[in-house]
Amino acid sequence: MSRRITSKMVEIREGQKRIEEGQKEVRGTIKEIRKESKKLKRDTDLLTKQSAANQLRLDLMFEIVKARAENDSAKDARLTQTLRYVAPNLYTLYICSYSLYI
Repeated sequence: MSRRITSKMVEIREGQKRIEEGQKEVRGTIKEIRKESKKLKRDTDLLTKQSAANQLRLDLMFEIVKARAENDSAKDARLTQTLRYVAPNLYTLYICSYSLYI
């Protein structure tokens, strides 16, 4: 009777060790998934910012073309100057944002 109880206790301890090892493995996997999820979110945020910056540039270029078609040189000059100011700053913003995430 005592041997049977002892062998059952040994089996239970081994089972508990396997469960603990499995839990450690699952925790490690979850940690990796969370890490990858954060990275994907950062990358998505950067792509969103870059897309918005590109859309702004395209909108400005379209307005410049429209102003030129209407022979509105004042509007053309103002929009061209804005594009010259905005484009490098958006690129710098993108590079700075990206470097924060690396």
